[in-house]
Amino acid sequence: MAYVEVAVNSPFPTFQTFSYLVPQGMDVRPGDVVYVPFGPRILQSVVMEVTEQPSYPEVKAVQGVVWGISLLPHQLALARWLSRFYLAPLFSCLSLMMPPGSQQRPLTYYVALAKEDFPPLTLNQRRLWEFVQARGRVEVRELTRALRMKGTTSIAASLVRKGLLARSLELSRPKGRPRIVTYIVLSTPPPISQVIGPQLEKARRLQGLLDYLKEGGRIPLTEARSRWGVTRRQLAPLIGKGILTLEEVPQPRDPLWRLEVEPSKPPQLTAHQQKAVEAIVGALRSGEHQTFLVHGVTGSGKTEVYLAAIKEALEMGKRALVLVPEISLTPQTVRRFASRFPGQVTIFHSGLTLGEQYDVWQTVRKGERRIVIGTRSALFLPIAHLGLIIMDEEHEWAYKQQDPPPRYHARRVAEELSRITGAVLVLGSATPSIESYHKARQGHYTLLELPHRLRPAENGTVILSPLPEVEVIDMRQELQKGNTSIFSQRLQDAMQAALQAGEQVILFLNRRGSAAALQCQACGQAVVCSGCRVPYTVHQLEERLVCHYCSRTRRIPQSCPTCGNGPLRAIGIGTQRVEEEVKRLFTGVSTLRWDRDVTRHWGDHLRILEAFMRKEAQVLVGTQMLAKGLDLPWVTVTGIVMADIGIHAPDFRSAERGYQVLEQVAGRAGRGPRGGRVIVQTYNPAHPALQALVKHDYNALYLKEISVRQPLLYPPFGELARLTIAHPDQHQAKAQAAALVSRLRRLALSRPIYVLGPIPAYPLRLRGRYRWHVLIKGEEVTSILGRIELSAWWSVDVDPLS
Repeated sequence: MAYVEVAVNSPFPTFQTFSYLVPQGMDVRPGDVVYVPFGPRILQSVVMEVTEQPSYPEVKAVQGVVWGISLLPHQLALARWLSRFYLAPLFSCLSLMMPPGSQQRPLTYYVALAKEDFPPLTLNQRRLWEFVQARGRVEVRELTRALRMKGTTSIAASLVRKGLLARSLELSRPKGRPRIVTYIVLSTPPPISQVIGPQLEKARRLQGLLDYLKEGGRIPLTEARSRWGVTRRQLAPLIGKGILTLEEVPQPRDPLWRLEVEPSKPPQLTAHQQKAVEAIVGALRSGEHQTFLVHGVTGSGKTEVYLAAIKEALEMGKRALVLVPEISLTPQTVRRFASRFPGQVTIFHSGLTLGEQYDVWQTVRKGERRIVIGTRSALFLPIAHLGLIIMDEEHEWAYKQQDPPPRYHARRVAEELSRITGAVLVLGSATPSIESYHKARQGHYTLLELPHRLRPAENGTVILSPLPEVEVIDMRQELQKGNTSIFSQRLQDAMQAALQAGEQVILFLNRRGSAAALQCQACGQAVVCSGCRVPYTVHQLEERLVCHYCSRTRRIPQSCPTCGNGPLRAIGIGTQRVEEEVKRLFTGVSTLRWDRDVTRHWGDHLRILEAFMRKEAQVLVGTQMLAKGLDLPWVTVTGIVMADIGIHAPDFRSAERGYQVLEQVAGRAGRGPRGGRVIVQTYNPAHPALQALVKHDYNALYLKEISVRQPLLYPPFGELARLTIAHPDQHQAKAQAAALVSRLRRLALSRPIYVLGPIPAYPLRLRGRYRWHVLIKGEEVTSILGRIELSAWWSVDVDPLS
């Protein structure tokens, strides 16, 4: 007899596997998705291993196998590691690797029963029973939404006990499924008169279809309906006589079906590029997993190193995974890779439809594409024979998953995936994370330097190009001169000169909206979100206030909601305000704005980028999306409107992140033959991040950062974990946080581990819940986290971003 250990998609989080019997004749293998009985329900599960003996003496039998879904061995190993390292439920980790939309949730249905001796009911019980009786069959979530009563589930359970309701349990239908297209196929072409008789108009339509089928072989039913107006019912006589047949054909949805690119040839590599490629190719040929950090200034040709390494990997029969931090980077990256490797590239990210994601998963599982480009979720695709993992812009915060768990960092997962599969991992950035650069300096990674910026020459080669000059403007002096504009005089002059020369300008501000807040001039209070207690951001174009934490919106009030009669004034600035100011100062200048407010779909990124590259706009205003490795050769001026946003945040990484964003934005200027300049506006020109930016000196920032972090045991000199309680009762939240701190400090005795807190989170109240943090830092902090049990109010974030 055979048994399996499975991870169950249970209603409550589980970290273990459960034993089940494999029925005689059922073929089950590790990685298969199966149905198993779990309590009163039948639930989805993933087979982790097949054994000869169960872990528990009394076992139930597997009910069935889900066809078409099977995970690879390395995915099972990666899921186990994810669960252990990030303290996440095992099935939650496995669900990352399943086809999108294939998960099936357990559903509870109620049906009203007739009963002669009707027992006395409360008002809510009668209301619920009458609702179910009127509907016939109701799912529990529909009950909750429709009746809006407290304790809906408990009331329904009481009616089941009284014999007035019957309960049944089912699994939801998968949302992700193959797309099936129905084709009309001609079997034996007869004379049309033998088929349809005297109806002349119908005869003409069917004859047109038959004539087409004689030439073309087959046609989708939907196309036949639109061209000749024929329906399935009209075709029934022809199908019954064997003249036509209908075929159900799977038709994968390709997210790149519209992409048209010209094949390109690789350029001559520079000496530094060639040295980097040779090191990576040497590791590929050795068959041992290694990690490289390609540290190259902006515009140094890192992508050509990636392309050359991928070419070698493909020639060795391996496959490649290319990670980018944001959807906005995907279009430009895909074009370069698809032109070098036609027909071998696919993409995967959250901007695709669920159907497209499902089909890309299946395409990759079958090995029909050898190169995958995607965001962090692409790490979990079933890529067999994986030989090379490339993580571009490895420093980006977008590689960190926040919610739901597991709260993983893609760089750490890529390292583990490389170790499990033996693949070579290449990290690339002009501004590496302090942790990655420290590992390279310590010899844990191999450091590959690309110190020179390059630009194409007219003869098809590349030549060295200087980095843009950075000029810091002290906005305090601008105020002393009487300039109250959001643009310094120096930035205005530089923009004017660039626009007159037919060049392009980028303006960066890392805040959306028109203003940071709306403040009462009488009582001084800001208009705050009722759920988060933080100020709303003003979005003047939409005439709305928006909470950037929970997305709650409201109309802009005419007077102060706190005191009732005070006038309101917008304070601070956002990207909308910057765009408005550009149009006011430079009449007739066309602008584009690139922030989350105008990019609801991933195609919006491509639309904005291509419009700017076609010079349909002279000025591009945006948030951090401008810092994503874009190549914009006509940009000669980059203005950083307010550099102080971010670098003064109460976080040990604030200087690092501030420098990274500003250096990346600065790197968009001067990529063409006209060169470029960067103008940085600030109220604190002496800040170390800005001093390093002026000289493009990453190493100076690195040395400053490690000198601060080492005595405090912050990464890379220690590990971090953040535990957060989010509770509707503020007193309970604080009390439970304090109790946890006491328990953790007892566990941390005699270990190099420090427990800090409890600390009120910012914002303290988020989506109606009060939040407190507990921070653990030191060596192997997860060793004590695994020894405590936490209630559902708590969340754990290993290696948090802030």
